[in-house]
Amino acid sequence: MRRARRGTVVVIGDSIPRGYKVGPHEDYPSQLVRHELRPGYEVVNLAVPGSYGPQTGFDLRPDHPPAVAALVQTGLNGILLHGTYNDPDQNDVHDMLVATVDALRAVGVELVFVAKIPPFGVAGDQGLRTAINTLIDGDQCGATAVWDPADDAYLANPANAVDLVHWDAEGHRRAAALVAAVMRPFLYGAA
Repeated sequence: MRRARRGTVVVIGDSIPRGYKVGPHEDYPSQLVRHELRPGYEVVNLAVPGSYGPQTGFDLRPDHPPAVAALVQTGLNGILLHGTYNDPDQNDVHDMLVATVDALRAVGVELVFVAKIPPFGVAGDQGLRTAINTLIDGDQCGATAVWDPADDAYLANPANAVDLVHWDAEGHRRAAALVAAVMRPFLYGAA
């Protein structure tokens, strides 16, 4: 029999994991609970729309179980709208991801997952998306595992977005299922 570690899964990122333009509790972090990562786990969505840069100072209440896992996701909109719009640089994004992963590890988070940037967004920036995702895929930011929204045809199709960047409610349902499938095996301890 396998058993799970108890704790909190935190989600760090921008408007994509925050659920911009979908209803309350329709964002994929809120729906992770429905996918039973493990009984006793709590999912805390700390994503901030429009965020770019290292996210530190994680505000976990003392009554939360310890954070044992985190998912970090950002989109091109958060990157391009904050200081690098005219000259985006994948090294800046890499440094931001490394700083966020380091900050999570500094507060005791054991497992850090980094999501690749979705396959649509601000027009003309597919080269930047590819460069950043190559860094993520090569585990050059210290993450335990990665999740790629392009693995699902629905999520990869911009026709299923509510704007140029954000998924609709069905997209968030699918994202929750994919994220849960990636994270669940890592959250189990030995028998």
